[in-house]
This record gives sequence, structure tokens and C-alpha cells, in this order.
Amino acid sequence: MSDAAVVSLRAPLFATRYPPTDPPAADNDDGGGEEKLSVNLIARARRALARRMKNTGWNKTVVTNRALILLDEAESAVEDGGRVLILDKYGQTRQLFVL
Repeated sequence: MSDAAVVSLRAPLFATRYPPTDPPAADNDDGGGEEKLSVNLIARARRALARRMKNTGWNKTVVTNRALILLDEAESAVEDGGRVLILDKYGQTRQLFVL
């Protein structure tokens, strides 16, 4: 499992690489802070958003930010030759394929 990225969904998403309060700036980040985003969600994404909000108490902004960060971490791991593995509550491991 040495080539797998491990990200805890319960811990801050930056915990694997960065302090939670100090994420790195993107190459094209103007340092201006927040950015507004308007999206049209497909049905599956809308249900996932509603489920995350209900189960966690997070608002749309928090869920969206965490989802984007998690996707970026997963894609970065795969681009670096790693794998993304999910360990379920029974100890079974599944590989997540990022397309």
C-alpha cells in the first residue's frame, strides 16, 4: 500500500500534505481569497450533495470545497503513479479509479 494516497474523510482534507489553515496557492491563484461558483448539478450529484449536507450538517460551500480538494488529491495521486484505495468498515479494500 506504499503507492496509495490515504486521505481521511473525517480529518481536514489538507492534513495529508499541508497544514489545514495554509493550503498552497495554485500557480494561477491571484491570492484574492474566495471565488464564486455557479454550477448545474446532474441528478446523481444533486443527491450526493443533499446526502452529504444531511449526514454532516455542512453547507453547500463546505461540501463543494471538500469534494474539489478530494478530487484534486485523488487525481494527483494517480498522476504521480499511485492508487486511491478505500478501506471499508469490514477491512475490505477497494480501488477507486479516477477517470
